[in-house]
Amino acid sequence: MRKYIAVTIIALLVIIFLSIYGLAVLFIPGYSQLFILLRILIGGGILIVLITFIKVYIERIKEIKEEDDDDLSKY
Repeated sequence: MRKYIAVTIIALLVIIFLSIYGLAVLFIPGYSQLFILLRILIGGGILIVLITFIKVYIERIKEIKEEDDDDLSKY
């Protein structure tokens, strides 16, 4: 259980930071088509990064579960 603490804390911090940044992008003032397009592109990019980061986090947790306690014994 202790193996997951650092990975989970870092993942939560990154997810929170990107979510706040993504929400801040939504509130950029301006209603021209350029600003709307900019918001959509940046918001979509942040969403893709968040989804990818969550996928990598899940894979890392699976990797930690499958890891042997003593990997040094292989060498």
